[in-house]
Order: sequence, then structure tokens, then C-alpha cells
Amino acid sequence: MKPKQSIPKELRYTVRDFHNEFPNDAACLAYIKEQRWPNGTVDCAKCGKATKHYRVGNRTAYACEFCGNHVYPLAGTIFEKSTTPLKTWFYAMYLMG
Repeated sequence: MKPKQSIPKELRYTVRDFHNEFPNDAACLAYIKEQRWPNGTVDCAKCGKATKHYRVGNRTAYACEFCGNHVYPLAGTIFEKSTTPLKTWFYAMYLMG
């Protein structure tokens, strides 16, 4: 008889945990932004200031608080020109993990 395998409780990540962490595309975009710019500040290409950028409406862009220049967290990633919702991408990656 094989011993029962068990994942320690603190290492478990359930489907419910996934849906709580990533309830929508906005949460997924915020996660990608945080991965690309961990401290929340981005060096603005236009004004040169290291500043926080704020979400631009329903777009996948964030704007500099000083000059309004946009940065796109999805630029240069596999998600850049995809029409698939980010939550679908994230869920597929969760299932593969």
C-alpha cells in the first residue's frame, strides 16, 4: 500500500485561492505591473522622474502622475497583442503549474 501523499497546508493553492487573488483582468494586469516594476515606481521615459503610475480607465496602460506619459505592462510579453482575457491566460498557467 502506498503512503498517502499530502501537501502541507501552507503550500496549498486551490482554485478558490486563485479566483480570490485574480478575480478579473484588472487584478491580473496589476500583478504583471508589480512583477515588472516591483516597488511601484517606474522611470518615466518622457519626464525622467521615477514616479508612481496610475491606471488609465479600461486600457492596459498606466499614466505618469506628472506628465501623463503611458507605460504598458504587457509590452514585450506573450500577452501584448493577445485578444484572450488575462484571467484566462492566468488560469491556464495555474492549471499547468
